[in-house]
This record gives sequence, C-alpha cells and structure tokens, in this order.
Amino acid sequence: MSRVSAVLYSILISLFTLFVLLQVFFAGLAVFYTPVYWTWHITLVHVFEWIPLFLIVFSLLGRMSAWARLSSIGLFLLLIVQYATANIREVPFISALHPVNALMIFLIAILATYSSWREVLGGD
Repeated sequence: MSRVSAVLYSILISLFTLFVLLQVFFAGLAVFYTPVYWTWHITLVHVFEWIPLFLIVFSLLGRMSAWARLSSIGLFLLLIVQYATANIREVPFISALHPVNALMIFLIAILATYSSWREVLGGD
C-alpha cells in the first residue's frame, strides 16, 4: 500500500505541475491574444484544485519524506491564497500578488515532483 501510494503521489504531483503550467499558458493567451482564454484559465483550476488534498493523503499513506508532506500542505495553502489574491479586488496590491503566488506554487510543484520521483525510484 505504501509503495502504491508513493507512486500515486508522484503521478499526481506531476499532473499538478503540468496543470499549473497550463494555467500560466492560458493566462498568457488571455493577456496577449484574446480575453476569451480567461474562461479557460478560470475553469481549469477547478479540474486540479483538489489534487493537493490527495497529495497530503498519499504522502502519509506512502510514508514519504517530510518534504513531500509539507510541500503538499504548502500547495494546498498557496491555492487558498491564490483564490484570495484573484478575488480581493478592493486592494490592488493584494491582487498583484496573484502571479507572484503562482510562481511560488510552480516552484514548489517542480521541486516536489523532482523529489518524489527520486524518492519513488530510489535515487540519491
């Protein structure tokens, strides 16, 4: 069970990372091509917003490293912040943190993906 959970974690964090990259791509299309892509950007997040909760569960069941557990919790919390920065329009300074927070999400997701596959595949 723990090996299966660790592999599922690695697959899910990989998918999450790809979804984040796709989110940024849709935002770029919306800004530089046509605003129609804002709908795609807004809709896509609902496809992957729950992945961090599964990551937390699989990191525990898979007896993965503290980094895997903490990064999963961190990604979940950063997604909450992402929603807040997208929806608090009364304070533009906070809204301006939306892309900065996206960078943090992407960085943690990349590091967690790399780390999890090294852990699963037995790399040093």
